[in-house]
Amino acid sequence: MEPIEVNAGGFYLRALRVDDRIDDTAATGEILGLTPERALARIDEFTRGWAEETELSWAVCAQTDVTCLAIITYDVGRDDLTLAASPAHAEPDEEFAGPFAAIERFVVATYRQDE
Repeated sequence: MEPIEVNAGGFYLRALRVDDRIDDTAATGEILGLTPERALARIDEFTRGWAEETELSWAVCAQTDVTCLAIITYDVGRDDLTLAASPAHAEPDEEFAGPFAAIERFVVATYRQDE
């Protein structure tokens, strides 16, 4: 599966990346508490997760900036949807409720059709 990009109100959700335009290594490390090397490896895992349709992930960004503020992950096999944000966001569940709800709707429509 190719990564799905989502507009969610004041947020834009996209695949985590490391390329000549965007490097999410530092943000991934901060959000997930990883070293730069492990953060880079985790982004590679996220990329494989999309290709294999086993783990789907999104960088949550403000509409006006490509900086990753939070990460939403859906583990297809475990049917587990999670949100992670850096400690700078005191109320991440509230702050990123809109993007999380948008991805939850995608998950329900794509993987939980019985609901």
